[in-house]
Amino acid sequence: MKKLKVLVALLAVASMVLSSAAFVYADEAVVTDAPLVAAPAEEAAPAKVYDDLATTERDFFNAKNYVLGAYPVITDYDALSAKIKDDLETKYLLARDLPSSGSANSFNVSYVVTNEGQYAVIEVTYNYNYTTIKTEPFAESNKYYIDKEAAAEITEEEYTKAKEAAEEEAAPGEEEEAPAVDETPKEIVKVPLRKYAEDLGYNVGWNGELQLISILSGANVITTISIGKNEYSVGDAIVPLESAPELQDGVTYVPVSFFEKVLGAVYSVGTDGEISISPAE
Repeated sequence: MKKLKVLVALLAVASMVLSSAAFVYADEAVVTDAPLVAAPAEEAAPAKVYDDLATTERDFFNAKNYVLGAYPVITDYDALSAKIKDDLETKYLLARDLPSSGSANSFNVSYVVTNEGQYAVIEVTYNYNYTTIKTEPFAESNKYYIDKEAAAEITEEEYTKAKEAAEEEAAPGEEEEAPAVDETPKEIVKVPLRKYAEDLGYNVGWNGELQLISILSGANVITTISIGKNEYSVGDAIVPLESAPELQDGVTYVPVSFFEKVLGAVYSVGTDGEISISPAE
């Protein structure tokens, strides 16, 4: 009888231990099968900001030690800076000194650096009063393209593709409506270039072969424009105006704003519609 009681007691203890083990296992299963809490979504990284190119302006001298303009040296872009200088020296070989004055020269160089976020464009313009080949003023330019992310010069094709891709990415999606564009044509007032430029005291040069007009003050080229190209020199920049220069019956017409924005003159329109252009006071 005593052995039977002991056996019953042992069975009771074993039952309690087994029940406790099953309970612990159940708790562990609940914890394991519980839904996972999603990690908080990461915020989009802010757009990268690129610094403007650091440049140093260097004067360009002729053999007589006269300054013929300036060109840029780009910090941390030694190979490109050397290329710009080499191209300038090559372009200068086309020019020759004016025989009328030892201090005047037939060549002038200028440049514009345009920063566009990740990219930058350097345009170097070479102005000639005349050369041994051409007797009319004309201008040429070289453009250099930089990818700041790669810290290297890129080709014009690579630059164009990158800009087009950026524009497509920034274009409104299908669900977004682009803002309405006012397509109402705006009146553009054009005036004969030579008449008003000469009234202001400028000389006007014409290169029929290149369809190029030069505005000169004495022997200095103030600006050059090309028929059919909406590109005007304003200081060191090339900007568009309301329209390109156009040729009608042998007369070149430009937007009247050309005299204000490029030559610094002022214009007014009388009650009879007559346009007056005069030097700024």
